[in-house]
Amino acid sequence: MQKNRLAPFLFLLMSAPAFAQTQTTPTQAPRINESYRGLMTPQVLSDKLQPPQHMRDYVADGKLRLTLHNAILLALENNSNVRIQETQVETAKFSLLAKYQPFDPVLQGIFNINRYSFPGDSQLQGVGVSPTAALNSLTQSGQVNYTQTFQTGTNIVAGISATKNSTNSQFYFFNPNYNTTLNFQFTQPLLRNAGFLANRAPLIIARRALQQSRATFEAQVSDAILQVGQRKIERTVAA
Repeated sequence: MQKNRLAPFLFLLMSAPAFAQTQTTPTQAPRINESYRGLMTPQVLSDKLQPPQHMRDYVADGKLRLTLHNAILLALENNSNVRIQETQVETAKFSLLAKYQPFDPVLQGIFNINRYSFPGDSQLQGVGVSPTAALNSLTQSGQVNYTQTFQTGTNIVAGISATKNSTNSQFYFFNPNYNTTLNFQFTQPLLRNAGFLANRAPLIIARRALQQSRATFEAQVSDAILQVGQRKIERTVAA
């Protein structure tokens, strides 16, 4: 039970040096665990700040009885400075995820319908000239575009569009008629924003910020453990 309660703190402490040792170079692929699921923690999933925990578990006969291990455990769970510093780690995590936004693919779809009708006033409209004659037209168009920018600076745009036109005019050989267009665009910068380093610089900076926040959190936890240990020793000597 106590080991499970220590698990979140131990995970964060051990992940800091591991994160530093597994840093990727600008020419390597993105880290697999740099995702929303990979960086998620129970503290972020919870929408409430938990109150002091497990204090009553160590109360016996109206007195709080703690071993050194239990005192350290309670300090880590209830120290407000540790909790605040932990939020800085979470903020740095999501800041890192935000730096991937320029490389997210974008899929966009558009569909339009236009219909109009007006009285026929000329034989050139192909509907005749009469009090009840009317020129009717229906235009339906759809478009799908896919856009993505890669970490080399390469940008691709692929799209397909189609249009359907129908009318009651007699002057059209094909009714309805269809028009389809396929578009593909490839762009590779040669100077500005070209290459991995120029495009991944924000990622590298965000990783360093996350590493720094984890190191600061580790120092905060170490200080909390040291203070608890010193006070426990002082009380033991005084007793």
